[in-house]
Amino acid sequence: MKKKLFYLIVLANIVFVTGQYTLTGLMAGDGEEFGLMQDSLNELTVQNRLLESRINSLSSTLSILDRVERLGLFLTQISYLQPVPVAILPQP
Repeated sequence: MKKKLFYLIVLANIVFVTGQYTLTGLMAGDGEEFGLMQDSLNELTVQNRLLESRINSLSSTLSILDRVERLGLFLTQISYLQPVPVAILPQP
């Protein structure tokens, strides 16, 4: 009976150690994959910022006006609106 228990304990230890090494290897592989995903995310973030900057510069009023004038689409007359003054209560 003691001999069976001893072999069972030894077998359980071998199984647990093997499982631990297997899981450690799998988790290390996941870490590499996570690193690749992080690099991809950083690259896409940089590209996104560049595209946002380009969109902002191309969609500005002056940029659009310049392109319209170069293409000769129409004569430009621009008027800028001033903010309407807001009534302020008199100070005591």
